[in-house]
Formats: sequence, structure tokens, C-alpha cells
Amino acid sequence: MIHIAYTINSGYVKYCGVAMLSAARSAPGQRFSFHVIANDLTQADREFLSKLGAKENAKVSFYAVPDELASRYKVTWDANRLPLLVYYRCFLASLLPKDVEKVIYMDCDTLVLHSLQELWETPLEGKAIAACRDEVQFKPERAERLMYDASYGYFNGGVLLINLKYWREHHVEEALREFYQKYPERIVYNDQDLLNAVLYDKKVMVSLRWNVQGMFYKRKLVLGKHYEAEHLDAALHPYVVHYTSRHKPWHLYCVHPYKEECRKYLQEVTPETIEAMRKPMARLRRYLHLLPYYLRLKPWKYMSKEEMRELSRQKRFRLLQD
Repeated sequence: MIHIAYTINSGYVKYCGVAMLSAARSAPGQRFSFHVIANDLTQADREFLSKLGAKENAKVSFYAVPDELASRYKVTWDANRLPLLVYYRCFLASLLPKDVEKVIYMDCDTLVLHSLQELWETPLEGKAIAACRDEVQFKPERAERLMYDASYGYFNGGVLLINLKYWREHHVEEALREFYQKYPERIVYNDQDLLNAVLYDKKVMVSLRWNVQGMFYKRKLVLGKHYEAEHLDAALHPYVVHYTSRHKPWHLYCVHPYKEECRKYLQEVTPETIEAMRKPMARLRRYLHLLPYYLRLKPWKYMSKEEMRELSRQKRFRLLQD
């Protein structure tokens, strides 16, 4: 049984359904138990997600975060867009049943393209989490602000394998709360900063393929000096696509190279979303919005899959020449 947790609000129910289906179908024959943490779901929302889970023979459980827990934190970065639920992943050890000793946490703007079994079996002995490093270029000042040595790096909080047993035994939730209460001014990037500040030396780093963020395809970064072979490998062979940009696949103006993979699930889960994007006026708005890129007046922000493959071929050719 693989346990997966999502933190959502009512506006993300359908997109959570897409993430759930992609996760369940990544490993045919494997049993999944989904844990949905949310405080504002209607009965219809719960039934919707439960039925999707039942299609894949998966259990779906729901949890609410008590106000006394949630009120301890405040969203600082991108507060107009991000709700307080970004901190809910910090409470999984106390919310989930005690017999659940580990869980894969994933943001709802993710799509699973590869079996999660390998990630699930990552050794966590003596470690609190497994995660992927964040960003194409690590900024040492982040570690300095969070008061740890930059050699430990910095991980992204969008895909995590969490050792709940470790968290309970070592009182990690209390450590997170204490750090936040003592140094609130040091927490800029919300829960992600907080998790790095407390768990910087208690983590296992896994392949970037498990959390392929939108920036891995951004032209400026791909062609920059900090883009490494590991980034290119992950971008070409993603296990989990993390749609970190503001325009998600369910948005009209999304140009992410893996948008169509997500839209296949959207067609199944929320066909009205796809139908709305196919209406003539919507298609016209999209065309006019993207016209400067079609006319090459502006460079495309994202590299296409073919461009990424060509870049890989060029790099391999240069290596052979050297």
C-alpha cells in the first residue's frame, strides 16, 4: 500500500482528482491510499474524489486541520495567490493514523508519469524526508538566512517522501513550530523555508526526475551556465511533472511542454474545463495572446520537447568530440 497526501481547498478538487488518477495509474496492480487534507470541502467534493479513487480501487480519506494548528503560521511569500493550506503538510504526522509510518506528499499541480514504487522504497533510516533539490541555481544566501551551512543545499517542498515515524519520535512538528515562533522574519518562502531550516541535515536527496519543475524548461535557464546535465536528464525523462508556473494546464494560456499529458486527465475528470478552452472565442483569445511568439517577435518562454531533445543530442556530440 502506497500512501499519498494532498493539501487542497475546494477550488482545487478537480485538479487534485487529476493528480490522484495519474498517481494511481502509474503503478498498475499497486494499492493506493489517498489522504486529502482540507478544511472547506463540501459533501459533493468528498464524494467526487471518493468516486475517482474507487475507479482505481483506491481508498480516499479526508482530514481537517484544527484552527489552533493552522493559526500558528502566516503566508508571507505570494500571499495574494497562496492560501494558508501550504503549511498543512507540516501537520501530516499528527493528522494521519499512527499506523501510517510514511507518506508521499505531492502538490496538486503535479502529474505522475512513472511508477511511484521506486520513490516509495527510498531508504529513510534516520532521516525525516526524501526530496529533490530546488532551483537550477542554488542561492547560498537562502541557507544563510535560515541559519545552516550552504553545503546542505535547499530542497523543493512540492514532492516529499515523509518519514512520519521519524517525525513522531523526534517531535518534528514541535521543532517546526518553535523555529517559526523564534525566527518568523527568516521565513520568506513559507513552509518550504521552514522545512529546510529544520530538516536541512535530516533529508535524503533523490533524483530530480521526481520533481521536474517548470523552470527546468524555461529558455533562459536552460541556456544559462547553471543548467546541468541532471536538469536536462530530468526534463527529458520526468517521473513527476510539477507545474510550478502560474499558467497551469487547465489555464488557457499555458504553454508548458507537458500540458497535453495533463489535459488528457482533465478531459476525463473535468471535461467542461477542456470544452471551455475549445470554444471559438477562447481559442481566439489564446491565439492573440500568443501571436507575438508565433511571429517570433518574442522568444518562447519554454523550450519545446523537441528543442530539449536536440539540445541533448548536441551536448552528447560535444562530449564525443572532447
